[in-house]
Amino acid sequence: MVEHVTLCPQSDFSKPLECSSFQTRIFSVEGVEIDYRRDLEPGGSNEVKVGFVDCEKILSSYDYLNAKFVKEGLVKGRKNYVLTNDHSQYWNCKIRWTDRSSFECYLTCGWKKYCQENGLVAGDRVRFMVQTDQSNVIQILKI
Repeated sequence: MVEHVTLCPQSDFSKPLECSSFQTRIFSVEGVEIDYRRDLEPGGSNEVKVGFVDCEKILSSYDYLNAKFVKEGLVKGRKNYVLTNDHSQYWNCKIRWTDRSSFECYLTCGWKKYCQENGLVAGDRVRFMVQTDQSNVIQILKI
């Protein structure tokens, strides 16, 4: 779904369009904005470098996320995320940010449903991963 498109202004339609910049905002089905920005420099590479940030932990009933993982992989203040498993199934989830630390947060609405539907229980060891080009999606894998 495209929310907003801005095209370059063109007052003289007899000339070809001379604009190299289009601005588009793209949203997932869940309503989360997807960031597709690329650095396009003359003579440079248009390749998008994709990396990931991950952390491993033992699950508990309230899942606080590792501060280093949060700082490097999540967008500070963003509340809506999508959880995914190794079968590419998706669950909406909210993150609650605490006032105690700037990078302390935990999973709330949607987390228990994700655990139930994926057979995860307190004591299971899991890996949380976020791709750097898709920071609104958190992949969770049981180890």
